[in-house]
Amino acid sequence: MSVPIEAFADPCTRMLLSNNGSTSRLLEASLCTTISVQVHCQFPRLAAWLPASVREALGLAGQHYVTVRDSTLFTHDRRPISRNQVVISGSSDLLASLATGHDVPLGLALIGAELEQHRTILATDQHPWPYGGSPRPAASKTYIIITNGRPRLHLHEIYSPDLFPAHLRDG
Repeated sequence: MSVPIEAFADPCTRMLLSNNGSTSRLLEASLCTTISVQVHCQFPRLAAWLPASVREALGLAGQHYVTVRDSTLFTHDRRPISRNQVVISGSSDLLASLATGHDVPLGLALIGAELEQHRTILATDQHPWPYGGSPRPAASKTYIIITNGRPRLHLHEIYSPDLFPAHLRDG
């Protein structure tokens, strides 16, 4: 299921979901804070184990290796902002070094590396927020980051409903 951006009631949530630039910079600006990352796990995986939609978005055959990274972005006072799953394709030294850095959010690392990039939004939706007890709906976005003309990163981000309300407009 996909929920169109205009169906979300909160204007800040719509702005976040429609953004096709740096999510990290937008989060810092809109929340007036610095952000940090906690990497929960990161591992290599054969692309064959990925959902077909992820392989297709990255243009991968099953025998390619990728890096899968599961992380959470936090405000400076450790409030969770988003839960993120990133699939990194490609074996360039730059992408490999970005993937191994666990102290800087990937978006800020890409900016710091002055890597030319373009984002394409694939879907927006609601998903259960994984923090805070009982599940609550949270806004989510799936997109790819294209570098050097090739899709290299596939991101699925679920945003805190405390910071970006996920309720939908009536009707």
